[in-house]
Amino acid sequence: MYEIRRAGAQTKNQIEKNAYLTSKATATLVTSLRGDLAHHKKQATAILKAIRACLQQDTAMQKRFDRLTSPKGVGEITAVTFMAEIPDITLFSHAKKLAVFAGMTPHFQHSGTRTPVSQPISKMGSTRLRQAFYMAALSAQRFNPPITQFAQRLHSKGKKPMLVNVAVARKLLQLLYGIDKHQIPFDPNYAKCGTNNGTI
Repeated sequence: MYEIRRAGAQTKNQIEKNAYLTSKATATLVTSLRGDLAHHKKQATAILKAIRACLQQDTAMQKRFDRLTSPKGVGEITAVTFMAEIPDITLFSHAKKLAVFAGMTPHFQHSGTRTPVSQPISKMGSTRLRQAFYMAALSAQRFNPPITQFAQRLHSKGKKPMLVNVAVARKLLQLLYGIDKHQIPFDPNYAKCGTNNGTI
């Protein structure tokens, strides 16, 4: 699903880059790209329709899906990706272990006796989870008040936007860990959403 969305985004970017040019060849290219974009959208719609039908046939899966989409910023694709990559949350005894599995833990580079250099994330785990939560983090920062406040605190400390989004993505992953583990929907009034101990 993310491959289709990424292809669609790339096609849209190409259209926007060429839309300002006026040559006949460019116009032909843009027309072709628009056809590709329509195809990607049609594929994405068909896949989502199939996913929804599958969920409706399994009450337990539908309930799990509803809980996982309870936080603002976590959409259908993020929740389904989480469910597909993590079929059983009890395989992870701690939220940090899930973050390691997703390759979303801080990474340090060592060079001789020099001080370790911190990198945003290790990128050693599930690529699909990282992609899903990175995109969800962008949305959550706008629409989920507790997450917005968390991001604002990081910005106020001078953190770069990329590092803030990575931290928010990790926070969301920990949040969904708590929701899935305790099988309760997100409570926006809870003071410590998605803390490292897996609570919500």
